Amino acid sequence: MSGEDFERYYFSKGWVFSGWIGFSQWIKKEFGAYPKNEKLTELRRMKKEEREEHALFGVYLWEKTKQKECKRY
Repeated sequence: MSGEDFERYYFSKGWVFSGWIGFSQWIKKEFGAYPKNEKLTELRRMKKEEREEHALFGVYLWEKTKQKECKRY
């Protein structure tokens, strides 16, 4: 990611939807590339409940919850 892309990515935190940075980083880790702007825009336009039901976002939330549970023990 170029410097300009990183700045745009970092400083727009919260503009797309809450949690989008973590979601983007997870996609990069799992699939080797950040999600396309179109996918982020699609998720942003959804209501929170709809977004949480989206397949990829749902798996991300599930893994995030599992990691927190594992850290407790």
